[in-house]
Amino acid sequence: LQIEMFYEAVGVMANAAQDSAKREKYLKGLMSLPNQLWSQIMQRAVQDSSILVQPVMMRRITEILKTNIEVCNSMGGNFLPQLKHLHSELAQVYKHHSESLSKYLFQNGPQSCANVQAKLLRTVRKTALRLYTAFIQAKDSNSILIAQQFLPTLLDVILSDYQKSIPEAREPEALSLFATLTEKLGQDKAAHNLALAQIPRIFEHTFEVTLKAITSNFEDFQEHRLVFFQLLKNINEYFFEVMLEFSDHQTQMVVDSVVWAFRHTERNIAETGMGLCLSMITKYANSNKCNRFFQAYMIKLVQELLVVITDTFHKSNFKLHAMTLQRLIMISESPALTANLWNPPQHFSSNAEYLHHEMISLLERAFPNVHPQEVKQFVDGLYAAKREPPKFKQFMRDFIVHTKEFSNVDCSELWAEGKTEAVDPAQSNQLLLPGMRAPE
Repeated sequence: LQIEMFYEAVGVMANAAQDSAKREKYLKGLMSLPNQLWSQIMQRAVQDSSILVQPVMMRRITEILKTNIEVCNSMGGNFLPQLKHLHSELAQVYKHHSESLSKYLFQNGPQSCANVQAKLLRTVRKTALRLYTAFIQAKDSNSILIAQQFLPTLLDVILSDYQKSIPEAREPEALSLFATLTEKLGQDKAAHNLALAQIPRIFEHTFEVTLKAITSNFEDFQEHRLVFFQLLKNINEYFFEVMLEFSDHQTQMVVDSVVWAFRHTERNIAETGMGLCLSMITKYANSNKCNRFFQAYMIKLVQELLVVITDTFHKSNFKLHAMTLQRLIMISESPALTANLWNPPQHFSSNAEYLHHEMISLLERAFPNVHPQEVKQFVDGLYAAKREPPKFKQFMRDFIVHTKEFSNVDCSELWAEGKTEAVDPAQSNQLLLPGMRAPE
């Protein structure tokens, strides 16, 4: 730890040099010892690759990579010469350790992931992934250069390994790396165009295998969950044109995963899923797939949304629930949605009328204790207030509190947004300071 802190501190000083030639010289001098050790290991591995999986050697490789991470964190984009120096051999080390891990698990079974040898193999891979992630997420790292020089190798080496590995051996750091990549490259127009063709490949190698693992229950693979949905969120945000080309099966998987996320009991995952849902329906509403998407998923999304709005586990996301339901109602009235949402022999004068009817039916079935007239008044109120967010949310609060589901539940989170907005600006800084906020 002290060695890593030393390298991080010297990295800060080296990065302060204004002249790029001097800065690169300082970086080269700083990394001379780790690079010398790295070169010795690589030279020995040329003669006998089995040394790379010896416990002592794996610990040494991990230490070298951790040192590089600290310097990378200090120097950001200026760490590029050092990463280029390591890149080719590091990719081979990653590949070799992945193959060795697969062979080890095949011989000893999935339970052997907890053994020392498997842990060391995975630690090398995790540390390599963290090094790439540290460089890519640096604010001053060059997006175009990343797309041209690093992306092809990362796709070839890491993606195929991730897909082929058993669930217990898939690294959440791999998902984190590609989430960081999609965000970084998506924010730069030129880099976006370079990466666009590779997004389907990232999706195909990571999406279905991860979704199958994490949705079997709400407990396993906790580290994978949030970064998985962050990756999906970034693809939706920056590469939505790729999602428009998805097959019906792929779109179905995306919608199912988003629903699963916003129904999750873990707050961060539920919030990410709800935000993703709102963004996704907005983008589809403004796309050439508007009719096809909402014919297939409008009622499903409204139904699942009403479930989380009216249960007692997701109150903290009330604001996002309200915004999403409001948006769905407005989409039902949009002139862009020209196809009928209902199926014959049903008939309605408009999609808005059909959605109104379905919402009443869904709520009546969910809350038989609430009088049908009150349900109708609630839905009527939502439609009347669809362009007035504060009023719309108030209708929702009143109905939620009125249901017996919330009779013995603390509903204060439903008003959390209003309380935050009502705080005196002079008090807002006090709330940020430990000890300055009165106990609740």
